[in-house]
Amino acid sequence: MDTAAPTSLRPASPPSRRGRRRSGFSLVEVLVAMILLITAAIGMTSYTLTASTTRRLAQQRSYALIAAQEVMDSIRTLGFRNATTGTFSRNRTVGGVPLTVAVTVQTTATPTLEGVAVTVSNSRGTKLQEFFTTLYSESQ
Repeated sequence: MDTAAPTSLRPASPPSRRGRRRSGFSLVEVLVAMILLITAAIGMTSYTLTASTTRRLAQQRSYALIAAQEVMDSIRTLGFRNATTGTFSRNRTVGGVPLTVAVTVQTTATPTLEGVAVTVSNSRGTKLQEFFTTLYSESQ
C-alpha cells in the first residue's frame, strides 16, 4: 500500500514574504490622510469666510456710494444760499442695508465758499464712504 498522500491533498507551501501583497492601509497612512484632509478643509473654510465677509463689505460700500451721491446731488441742488451750515444725519436703507448718512456743511474763510462733508456708515459704525465737496456762491 502506498502511504504517500495524493498530491492534491498536500498543503500548499506558504508564499514567500517577498511575493506577498499587503491588503488595506496602515494606521499611519490613515492618520496622514486625515491630517491632510482636515488641513484642506480648514483652509477652504477660512477662504469661504473671508470671501463672504469681503463680498458683504463690498456690497455695503456700493450701497453707501449710492446714498452719498443722492445726498450730494440734493445739496448741490439746494445751492449755496439754501444750504444750512451745521451737521445732520439720517438713517437710510438702501438695498436692504441700513446706513447712516452724516452731512456736515461748514463755512470757510472765503465767504463765497462752503465745505460739505458726507460720511456714510453701516449699522456697526464702520465708515463705508466719505466725500468732500464745496458749494460756491452764485453771486461773485
